[in-house]
Amino acid sequence: GGEDAEAVIIGALDNPDVAWTAVSSLRNMGTPTARAALIQAAESADDPQVRAAALQELPNLGTDDAQRILTDALLDSNTDIRYGATSALEGSGSTQAAQAIADALRSGTLSDDEAMPLAQALERMGGEVAKANAALLEDLLPAPVDTGMPVEPIDIP
Repeated sequence: GGEDAEAVIIGALDNPDVAWTAVSSLRNMGTPTARAALIQAAESADDPQVRAAALQELPNLGTDDAQRILTDALLDSNTDIRYGATSALEGSGSTQAAQAIADALRSGTLSDDEAMPLAQALERMGGEVAKANAALLEDLLPAPVDTGMPVEPIDIP
């Protein structure tokens, strides 16, 4: 039955080869057990790709823990996990999410290379938080390259 399928899919979270599919399936099931499995995977899955996949689903679960879990993951030592959290927060588009990214950038924990994707996400999000952190973003993001060639508008018929 459905409970057997749910147990098999939850078990598949341990397999990085099918983790994205398992995460998607659990999201679609929407049962309390499936939601709990996704939250647990987002917080503590052994495989970084599994954890990143689960992190990206957290905003869709509407759980109170989502923001805390995503914020913690922004400072994780693993690139995949940081990316999953950044992507989820950027996708949510909330001021709270933008502030979490800005706080992570200001923490001093991340190297410039590690901070770059977070800075890019915050810049794409725009809004008041990005404006308030404009100097920080300017320091982290590469300046546009001046090729010396004039940029002419293109007329597209």
